[in-house]
Amino acid sequence: LIVVKDTIPILINYGDTTAQKNIVMFISSLILILPLCMQRDMAELALTSFFSVSADIVLAGIVAALCPIQQTVSEAGGIGEILSDDWADSTIFIGLGILSTALACQHSVFIVSGSLKDITKNRWNVVTFNSITIATIVCLIFGIFGYLGFLDDTDSDILNNFSNESTWANIGRGLLGITMFFTYPMECFVARHVLIKLLYNGDMDGPRDETTGKPRGEFCCGCLNRRHAITLGIFTATMIPGLAFSSLGTVLSVTGSVGASCLSYIAPGLIYIGINGDDFLRRANASCKNVTTKPTADEADLPVEGDVTQTMRLREDSGVVEYPSGKKPWWWFPALMPIWCSLAMTGVQQMHDQLTQEGALSQENSSIVRSAPSSDKETDPPQVVDYAIAVFFISFGSVALVAGVTSNIYESL
Repeated sequence: LIVVKDTIPILINYGDTTAQKNIVMFISSLILILPLCMQRDMAELALTSFFSVSADIVLAGIVAALCPIQQTVSEAGGIGEILSDDWADSTIFIGLGILSTALACQHSVFIVSGSLKDITKNRWNVVTFNSITIATIVCLIFGIFGYLGFLDDTDSDILNNFSNESTWANIGRGLLGITMFFTYPMECFVARHVLIKLLYNGDMDGPRDETTGKPRGEFCCGCLNRRHAITLGIFTATMIPGLAFSSLGTVLSVTGSVGASCLSYIAPGLIYIGINGDDFLRRANASCKNVTTKPTADEADLPVEGDVTQTMRLREDSGVVEYPSGKKPWWWFPALMPIWCSLAMTGVQQMHDQLTQEGALSQENSSIVRSAPSSDKETDPPQVVDYAIAVFFISFGSVALVAGVTSNIYESL
């Protein structure tokens, strides 16, 4: 929303004051963003997402062509001098957080994958590889060309470095506005999905009208159903800081340091260890030469939430693994294994409670999953290197979070 406030007023030549910019942002968001956010499924945003990505690619080309790199680098004494002076800075973790925000997609992967037709592992690999590759290239173009073009004068919104009278810069501002109009609804979908899961156990539509079968209005005298009300609440909650703040750099530095560190690094690592907690604890017990398990039901296929055809097969030696006991190897405490084992224990318990609550252990569901084809939808068994990556992500994200917040405090003093 702050980007919209930065770009659209310049295009329509109305926004000399902060109040005017806020008016433009509010009206344009109300007309273009809110209706898109009210859609039920993310698949309905396929066309707008295509336009958004296309606009980003064209915008990157415009920025690369307009940046006065040759003149700026020459005046600074050459590329070697720039690298020697600016290779590191006290704001490095702030920048890392902002960059991580640009590439963070972990929070929406399940919703996006669920919107694909005939989803398979290979199709999902193609989607993730192509999307992350394109995003990385675009980020590199913006970062390298933008900084080399303006160095320490680079604005948090790179287009603010160009004249308001530049035709190509204004085209770029229009493309950036389009990107923001079409990107916001996708993030809103994720926030709405999480809230509905927490508040209503995933029931998006709520009670239905007995006559029409459509979701019945629960809010505002029956005018808004559950999905509409939560969407409107999210929109309002984000509009308030959008109206209050004008500096994109300040917002990105804080959200990047905190939000991106959690979304991109800490949360994925925690989730991976949690959902594979039984295997993690079994390996940890084996390293202590003391494997202790409690027998559970016979081998069964547990359905993954949201798709009864997707399976998570238990191995023949499957059981509820207890916390590792016995003599620990020398690397146990330096590797912080007590922390990771505690996380795994918590994950095992919560996974069991969740599956039990949803009836996933019932004979009926088990038989349904067994009869479903599972060739390309079975999950791969975790490997040691996968756990090492998860631990690294958690550790790195924690350091980045603390360093980013500390850097923000230091820069504000």
